[in-house]
Amino acid sequence: TKFRKTSIALIFYRVGTIVVLGGMIYVIVTHFIALG
Repeated sequence: TKFRKTSIALIFYRVGTIVVLGGMIYVIVTHFIALG
């Protein structure tokens, strides 16, 4: 059970980092579009 919990935590961590990076890229892209 401990292994499953850690693996699920790793999956959530990876998804979280992808969401954060995607959000930053989205903000930067929309910012450049607004400037352009």
